[in-house]
Amino acid sequence: MKTHSIALFGCGDFLRWQADSLKNSKTVRVAALSDPDQTRAQKYANQFGCRVVADPDAIFADKSIDLVALFVPPWVRKGLFLKAAAAGKHIIAT
Repeated sequence: MKTHSIALFGCGDFLRWQADSLKNSKTVRVAALSDPDQTRAQKYANQFGCRVVADPDAIFADKSIDLVALFVPPWVRKGLFLKAAAAGKHIIAT
């Protein structure tokens, strides 16, 4: 069974609700997190054993990341969605 590497944008309530499922997944490994609140992002990075990325473009350029999850407000989502699609990433959006 292949394990997919995922980057998460947004470390707010939706991630709080999904964190246990992501940690327990056998098919998805959280590789990176991005959130304007670096302290909150680091808290989750410690839980997942992953890195915090300040520049979203670094995630889109990372060939090891298969998926991106956009756990962000609607007014932020469009730009990230378009960049993820252009980078050939699979996208999960709320």
